[in-house]
Amino acid sequence: MLIALQNNDLRFYELRESIQGISEKMLAQTLRALVQDSLIWRKVESTTPPQVTYGLTEFGKTVGEPLTELLARITQQLSQHHADSELTIEHDELQAELRTPSRGARIRDAPKKR
Repeated sequence: MLIALQNNDLRFYELRESIQGISEKMLAQTLRALVQDSLIWRKVESTTPPQVTYGLTEFGKTVGEPLTELLARITQQLSQHHADSELTIEHDELQAELRTPSRGARIRDAPKKR
């Protein structure tokens, strides 16, 4: 959530949408704990229905910056690893194709009968 709030203040439903697979109950519990730990602030607007907005405190920003950098590095490393894996698979498939003669090559390269 610290990373989700790094660039913008968000409402509850926006946070829920930005964090894939989180239940409303878990999101509410986590937000409550982060508010208690002074990592995020909570603002309730007296509208109908009430709009609740969350944002990072200065402490939350301090903690969130290295997490954002860490996530960026992990994402970059995984992307590179995935690309390298795809290249390895393509290379291995190409090598297998080169080792396996095609049907046409077998007929052409087969010794001629006399």
